Amino acid sequence: MAYADPTAWFAMPKRQAPDVRCRLLCLPYAGGSASSYRGWAGALLEVAQVVTVCPPGRANRWQECAPADFETLVDQLAQATQILLDEPLIVLGYSMGALVGFELARRLEGQGSPPALLIAAAHLPPSIVQPNWQPATLSDAKLIETVRKLGLTAPELLNHPEMMELLLPMLRADFVLGESYQYQAAQQLTTPILTIAGNQDHGAPPDRMAGWAQESVSWTAAEIDGGHMFLNTHSAELQQLVRQAIQAAVYDVARDGGAGHAD
Repeated sequence: MAYADPTAWFAMPKRQAPDVRCRLLCLPYAGGSASSYRGWAGALLEVAQVVTVCPPGRANRWQECAPADFETLVDQLAQATQILLDEPLIVLGYSMGALVGFELARRLEGQGSPPALLIAAAHLPPSIVQPNWQPATLSDAKLIETVRKLGLTAPELLNHPEMMELLLPMLRADFVLGESYQYQAAQQLTTPILTIAGNQDHGAPPDRMAGWAQESVSWTAAEIDGGHMFLNTHSAELQQLVRQAIQAAVYDVARDGGAGHAD
């Protein structure tokens, strides 16, 4: 059942620039939360109201049960997102959040409220079948080893036992959610897609992003000089790419390079 108060899903900044005409909905990576985008509201203050997603089962919603599967998560989020649709909406998803963002864009477009732009960062095209590494059955040590090998979480967290004790249940729950995802081919989105990949990300490198082109009538690709967690290591560069994308999508300001285009 969806959470009774849709505002519980979102953290919104207390101040907003007067000329801002859109919202940027930010979806975290596996094990992440609204704090994964700390500092973004101020960095993008002049172009967007930054709204971060607060999933059930963590942070101030830790007492709530996490959704049972991927489809339930997206259904609940799509229902809550209705309160944000009075302004143009740009969806930014990072790693597993990119997959959530993609399915959210499908839901919203099906309801007649397509996002102005979907930004999918650090994730392979949804049509690519991911290896099933069965996170639900892995021991804590094996799960940490696998996460470290795949580069799915910041190394400083993996080396912090106390933090990992808190983070592991959320990581495991999110990976189980991800494993439940079933891609279904459908009509292309009218929502443009911008993919952003780290050129040192072995799991989702730039040269494997082309499959996103089949999901939208307009696909653009950009890359960052970083690994999988460039959200943390290259945040300023990522914010600049996102700022330019917002300006192009909402304010009709042309972007100056940094991406190749394929339709």
